[in-house]
Amino acid sequence: MGHRKHPKKSQQAPQEGHFAVPDRYPKTEEQQPTNHNGPESYCKFNPPVDRRIWKMTVFEWAMASLTFLALCVGGLTGLFIFNQVQVTRADQRPWMKGSRNGSFQIDASNANVSLRFTNIGKTPARNFKVVCFFKKVSNYSSPNLDTWRSPPGEPSTISEIGTVFPNDFIDVIDNRMVSKSQTEVVSAPFSAADLEELQKGNAYVVAYGEVRYSDVFGIQHWTKFCDWTDLVPGGTYTAAMCSRYNDTDDNK
Repeated sequence: MGHRKHPKKSQQAPQEGHFAVPDRYPKTEEQQPTNHNGPESYCKFNPPVDRRIWKMTVFEWAMASLTFLALCVGGLTGLFIFNQVQVTRADQRPWMKGSRNGSFQIDASNANVSLRFTNIGKTPARNFKVVCFFKKVSNYSSPNLDTWRSPPGEPSTISEIGTVFPNDFIDVIDNRMVSKSQTEVVSAPFSAADLEELQKGNAYVVAYGEVRYSDVFGIQHWTKFCDWTDLVPGGTYTAAMCSRYNDTDDNK
């Protein structure tokens, strides 16, 4: 029997312009084709480096820094606005100034002085109220000018005015007041013994009190005032406490 000859596989000739390069260098493990579906498939993968600082990424730190900076700027801006409001309130508020309007009237039938309260501020003083006193103080002793705050208090002249506009003023007659009964207070001159003590320079007279009012912002204000006189000019009197009593608030 004759042997059948198997036809030889024809080798495709290289196309014109191309050269057949023998595969002399075997493919490395990384270059081998990977079957992602097979059980023996493999793929080498280097995970990215996790660059965190205190559990925060660089981007998160940048955003946190910008947020903190914005909060600082907002806080400084709020503080600046608050200070400006305070300055504006202090500049625009009413200021009540108390002064004597004339001389003391002290004799057998009179014991009073006229006081003037002027609004030297820029806005109206609302709910104006003044409480004033007129009394004799023994020389060489400082007057206690705040005893009227404690009940039952002392007889006083009280005047209430609704509103005092800028550059306007209110005149109040500060009389010496005495209690006629538990419910009645009347004005009265000094007794003959009090006048003798004043004429000998053993006593002096003080007129003092406090003004209370509010501004257009609803803030409460006060002004303390005190003035004194004697009947023996040139004498020595311990009235420094009266001078230091003059004061005003700085509420804003």
